Amino acid sequence: MTENEFVLKLRIRRKPYGRPVYYKTETERFTADRTVKLNVRSKYLVEFMTSPPLHRLQSVFIADQKLDLIKETKKERTNDNSSCRLYFAEWKTTNLVRNETGSRTNIDLRIKVDGLEMRTKLQCKLYGEQESAHCCWGNAIDYFEYRCRPSATMTSSIDVTQETFVEL
Repeated sequence: MTENEFVLKLRIRRKPYGRPVYYKTETERFTADRTVKLNVRSKYLVEFMTSPPLHRLQSVFIADQKLDLIKETKKERTNDNSSCRLYFAEWKTTNLVRNETGSRTNIDLRIKVDGLEMRTKLQCKLYGEQESAHCCWGNAIDYFEYRCRPSATMTSSIDVTQETFVEL
């Protein structure tokens, strides 16, 4: 990794019990090949990790909702023996609408790091608030990993060079 490149990890857990979110692999009928499963009118704890730790998050928007970053800590060692910076936020899915059968919602994710903005989308299936059976089918996600670097063509943007769903 070069000096300007960094890794951003995003972990989403359903409150109050810290349950992971799940995804399923899709056929060609949808935009993305994986769908994240979420509940509407629910609270999620969202954790962001930047590595190396010199990169700082400034703002986060999920589905056009600005998240209040709760805490910033510097963690000296992670599982892969690197340093990182941790941030936490609560995300409420109250502004989202349950998907009908066969439909998906693309949720915008905008994260500002060191004055530059990263934009990506999560293809999601949104279930009712109390639905638990279908939401837990598929693969449990530990975190989403985005390998990033400043854009060579757009002055205030971050390019995502690789996106990985890391399973539990």
